[in-house]
Amino acid sequence: MPKNIVCDASCLILLNKINRLELLQHLFGFVHISEIISHEFNAPILNASPN
Repeated sequence: MPKNIVCDASCLILLNKINRLELLQHLFGFVHISEIISHEFNAPILNASPN
């Protein structure tokens, strides 16, 4: 299982709606999102690195 993933906004939005955003960190450890996705999601994300 990979330790790092790249995530798009749809995954973040849907997990946030069901209050399970922490699943990404639990499953993968580190989530990488682009700056554009960070602005689109527009909510704090624990242990994520916008670049």
